[in-house]
Amino acid sequence: MQPNAFHKLLLLLPLAYQHTSNDARDESHWNYETNGKNWGGVCSSGVRQSPISLNVQKSLIVPLPRIVFGNYDIKLKGPLTLLNNGHTVHMDIPETTNGKKPFITGGLLKGRYVADGLHFHWGSPDSRGSEHLINQQRFDVEMHIVHRNAKYQDIDEAVNHKDGLAVIAVLLKIVKNPKLIFPGLNKVLGALPRVTKYSARTTIPGGLSLGQMLGNVNPRDFFTYRGSLTTPICQEAVTWSVFSQVLPVSYSSVSRFWKLRDSEGHRLINNFRGIQPRNGRPVFYRVGKDLSGAYLGNYTVYSHRNNCVNLKATLYKKTRVCLLEFIIIVVSLTEEPHLQFTTMQLNVFHKLLLFLLLVYQHTSNGADWNHKTNGRSWKGKCASGEKQSPILLSAEKARILLMPRIVFGNYHVKLRGPISITNNGHTVQMDIPETSNGRKPYIVGGTLKGRYVADGLHFHWGSPDSRGSEHLINKQKFDVELHIVHRNIKYIDINKAAAKKDGLAVVAVLFKIVEEPKRIFPGLNRVMNAVAKIQKDEAKTTIPGGFTLDQMIGNVNPHDFFTYRGSLTTPLCQEAVTWIVFSDVLPVSHSSVSKFWKLRDHEDRILINNFRKVQHLNGRHIFHRVGKFV
Repeated sequence: MQPNAFHKLLLLLPLAYQHTSNDARDESHWNYETNGKNWGGVCSSGVRQSPISLNVQKSLIVPLPRIVFGNYDIKLKGPLTLLNNGHTVHMDIPETTNGKKPFITGGLLKGRYVADGLHFHWGSPDSRGSEHLINQQRFDVEMHIVHRNAKYQDIDEAVNHKDGLAVIAVLLKIVKNPKLIFPGLNKVLGALPRVTKYSARTTIPGGLSLGQMLGNVNPRDFFTYRGSLTTPICQEAVTWSVFSQVLPVSYSSVSRFWKLRDSEGHRLINNFRGIQPRNGRPVFYRVGKDLSGAYLGNYTVYSHRNNCVNLKATLYKKTRVCLLEFIIIVVSLTEEPHLQFTTMQLNVFHKLLLFLLLVYQHTSNGADWNHKTNGRSWKGKCASGEKQSPILLSAEKARILLMPRIVFGNYHVKLRGPISITNNGHTVQMDIPETSNGRKPYIVGGTLKGRYVADGLHFHWGSPDSRGSEHLINKQKFDVELHIVHRNIKYIDINKAAAKKDGLAVVAVLFKIVEEPKRIFPGLNRVMNAVAKIQKDEAKTTIPGGFTLDQMIGNVNPHDFFTYRGSLTTPLCQEAVTWIVFSDVLPVSHSSVSKFWKLRDHEDRILINNFRKVQHLNGRHIFHRVGKFV
């Protein structure tokens, strides 16, 4: 009986051994001899495995937020440990000098993912070694930065959840003479000769940031999909973000990988897994900067804490954030493993996705725009309209028309406070409240039919090197242009008014920098002093009431102005505006105007030259009121 029991034990032990070899914590029982074809467990049975072949033409172009790299610009605490673990070169990512871990948000991610470690995959002198392919092309090296969902305590816990991990993949390509140098990456690659042997460790001094490992990769252009770890046990817990920009690296740097040794003393080369089937998974591609409005990255779009309904933002932003959340809900449904959909149902989901993207694209006509081309790239009515603004105003070409002067009702009555001033990423905007008599300021006169109540005001400006008024007078551009937007009182709000050709009236006042302004405008000074408090996008501040709207425009001559039919000068460029541009140019100090030049836009860039270029007149009449005719 004892020999029989012994023989049974012998049969049982190999089975137990084989079972434990599937555990990722036992790193000695798998290798890259077949590039993963002989791996068992989830590696062979899973339906959302990685890597995959990425192709622009076979991806859904989705307007996702860009990837935001938190603390990636802060230096890491040293020393940093580099290890040859027999499968790759691995580096743990410590805290930064501010005591916090680097992290990422954005893309498909719901919440914050903290960086845990990074490693590499490479080829050999005869073959390239990236794991992912882009447009059927394999590259020389692929770097993975592994992040853990902050709601899980450690990597071991995170890998057991489908939202547990996020991996950033950066591809490297050998070039003869790289023109770009990446200090962090060079430090790591330079340490490779010290970890040639299996289990060899070395340290690198601190002082480098994780951002220096990424070089100048474009964080706004990437593929993203739901997948798995690319090493046993291949848990399907990863949201992949693979940047489409490929970084240049020298042959001498990459060749250091080829000299490393694995646990059996063999050369550690071609340590990449073979391409896995997509199995119907959607792959999303975020293109450049224009589709998504990078400012959405300022919000954790998909977190329950910042639900789109409760988001404190403009109507455009709320609409777009909610659309993105709905898009992700649809995507998540198609990826739930316990939900079995027929081909017909999946086709319905894909059609719904396309419809949502079209709706999102439509809303982007009003939300995703900037002044980088001064309006040349704007679409819709901005490109096709026949009565667009601003225009070139010329006293010689305008028709002198005897018309009433502009009457400013309640402009001399103090405004109720506090008054809100906002940097909305495009301009500085001030809401105009009621006056102390309980009524709104308004205008009548000129070519206006009826009363128009003041709704808000904003500014357009240039830069230290250029002037920024939108309208030109006698071919001259000025430094700043103030717009006071009024709504026809027969329409209930601005949105209704903007849809009607007699809906809006905008008073434009031009300003010119002078060394020592002899005139002071108390209201204007209050607003400009507040600009320093709203440098960041979406920043808000308040100023006390007690000044009048008259004090915003000083002693401008209300008897002398140009007027014409035009449009708003920002998307959607509705042709609903009667323009009143005063020919009297007011003086302003350099110190006041320079405050505008320090503001930041949605992409955290300097908000300068926020004016639209001059538009064609297209046969419209410009009228000029001269003198004091009443």
